[in-house]
Amino acid sequence: MQLETRDLEMLKTPARWPRWPYLPLKRPVAGGDELAVVCESGHGLKIAVGANLFMPIAGLDWRETTAERVVADGWLVD
Repeated sequence: MQLETRDLEMLKTPARWPRWPYLPLKRPVAGGDELAVVCESGHGLKIAVGANLFMPIAGLDWRETTAERVVADGWLVD
């Protein structure tokens, strides 16, 4: 899909992220969108599900991931 390709390309190019090292994500679910934030950690990507850029970043539950996994799980760059 074209959207998946665009999102994957953006996830793999942190230099293009407007709020580097963070990138907001959304995933369509029944009743609205689920939110998350991905972070480039220097050793790969980490994701915090249920988060947005207006939350305190330090207290989030970060999990290691890959750009491919993020796209496969249905996340879109927000």
